[in-house]
Amino acid sequence: MHSLPEGTMRMEEIMERVNDLMAMPPTWTDGRLGRVMTKACLCGLGQAAPSPVLTTMQHFKDEYLSKFN
Repeated sequence: MHSLPEGTMRMEEIMERVNDLMAMPPTWTDGRLGRVMTKACLCGLGQAAPSPVLTTMQHFKDEYLSKFN
């Protein structure tokens, strides 16, 4: 499995769905995909790739959730 390309493509799909108001919060709020990528990827780029999404989810969770209210 090529964790970096597959993980980043899946993360992009999820974020596009969130932006288009098509993803429900349980799909992305736990950050599971980002944590798996951080642990599964052997290279530093793969480990760092989910950081922007995980950070914004942590610090701006209310803004994300407000899209669905």
